[in-house]
Amino acid sequence: RGVSFSSAEDVAIVKAWLAVAQDPIVGTDQTLAAFWERIFLIASEKQKSLKTRTSRGESLRGRYGAIQKAVGKFVGVHKAVFDLNESGKTDLD
Repeated sequence: RGVSFSSAEDVAIVKAWLAVAQDPIVGTDQTLAAFWERIFLIASEKQKSLKTRTSRGESLRGRYGAIQKAVGKFVGVHKAVFDLNESGKTDLD
């Protein structure tokens, strides 16, 4: 294992992923390798420390998967808490 990602690197990765995934010009007309290479290029421009990662797109792909898993878990817990309907309370309470 290499050096852990910082919070700033995580933010740069997610923002780059959104930029590439939502690009209306390229869309889905790219290979998986090209998709992650574009994410690497955008993210490493925003967060220079990402340029030192040796596996480039693969490293970011793995990290994005971990971020996505953690966000999914958070969303599930948040929904479960939000959906708790205590007896006698309304949404306004």
